Amino acid sequence: MKYINFLIQEIKNVFKINFIRYKMYTFTNFAITYLIFAGIFNGINGLNNRPLNNIEQTLYIMGYMMWMYTMSGINHPANEILYMRQSGILERLYLGNFSFITVLNTNIIANIINQSIKVFTIGLIGFLSLKPNISVEIILKSIFIFIPTIMGVYGIGIMSSALVLKFKRIGQLNQLLSYALLFISGIFIPFSKLPLIIQIISKSFTLGQGVELIQSLIINDKTNVFLSQDYLLLWIIAIFWIFFGIITFLIIEKSAKKKGSLVGY
Repeated sequence: MKYINFLIQEIKNVFKINFIRYKMYTFTNFAITYLIFAGIFNGINGLNNRPLNNIEQTLYIMGYMMWMYTMSGINHPANEILYMRQSGILERLYLGNFSFITVLNTNIIANIINQSIKVFTIGLIGFLSLKPNISVEIILKSIFIFIPTIMGVYGIGIMSSALVLKFKRIGQLNQLLSYALLFISGIFIPFSKLPLIIQIISKSFTLGQGVELIQSLIINDKTNVFLSQDYLLLWIIAIFWIFFGIITFLIIEKSAKKKGSLVGY
């Protein structure tokens, strides 16, 4: 019960920070995110000799929604720890009732809920403006692809947050990885046009594997995509990144404690 209360309070805090205290920053970030989508979409649409069909439009919208989670998942945990170090909160959290990895994971859950508001707002605007002919059933089925995809990218985020404990600042590296995944995950550039090595790298992340499954679901309208080896592989990749992220964090955290550099900045 104590943890549930802590989780609820964390969700309230994240919502208050994003939508009340720093609402102008949130709005600006939201506008930039949409402009990136609109700019890339219109650029690709302009390069084609034909209008984009329903399948392509839907894939772009849903793929970009997935990438928004990826951007947040990779960057948020590391940024949160960096902020805690700078503000002196980190040391106090280590003296609290919960282990720090529990606190971090709770903050991640709150961030996913907060990010979902932004993601589905962007998605709604995209669907209303482009009006692709896609069934509600397909959209609802895609949720079961979004779930492991989101889990995997936040696993990467936990790993990157561990690197903050050791190297302090890695924000630019996370940004580079996030934007690279936008262009190598089959969202705007089809996998068939990417070199084989890039395809392999992309599918080692849940975003690449998730986008391919979304594409199969949209094109073939197959419910049995959830019984396929590719869907099982998506879950395997997601679980791998979660465990790898947590284990990496615990190892680096232990090392930082021994060196006395855990809360130093």
